[in-house]
Amino acid sequence: MNRQTTEALALAPFKALAETLGFEHSSGQGAGNRLPIKPNVYFQFGDLRVELPRCTVVVEVESAGGVTNLAKYWECIKSRRVEKPIKLLHVFLQESVNDYEAHIIVWRFLASQMQQTLGSKWESHCAKSRGTSEASLAPALAVFRRWLEENAT
Repeated sequence: MNRQTTEALALAPFKALAETLGFEHSSGQGAGNRLPIKPNVYFQFGDLRVELPRCTVVVEVESAGGVTNLAKYWECIKSRRVEKPIKLLHVFLQESVNDYEAHIIVWRFLASQMQQTLGSKWESHCAKSRGTSEASLAPALAVFRRWLEENAT
């Protein structure tokens, strides 16, 4: 199974939960889910994004490691590409218990630095999952649900 298919499978329960709770969401590489930098240069605004009145909830799914999908939000907040606070749920899909552990250590360090620098404009949560099923993603889905429900109004 390729990376895009795996990530799409992991996003499906998050999309379903957002819809069940009555929230519209954006995803994909289309123009409606971009943070423009300059003509023809942009960041994808999350693998899944829900715009709420007081914040934006973003889900990023990693099946190849890295911290770019964390650090780009630091740049976007500091440069004022986004105005509302961001809550990022970053899900790392692991095949074994230590997959991406070095990336996750760096992720936690950067997220901590971002929290200190950005304050109330930023909240993040790193989740690990060994599969793409709703059961495997249950802890991450619980965070997503809580953020949606707490920030709905």
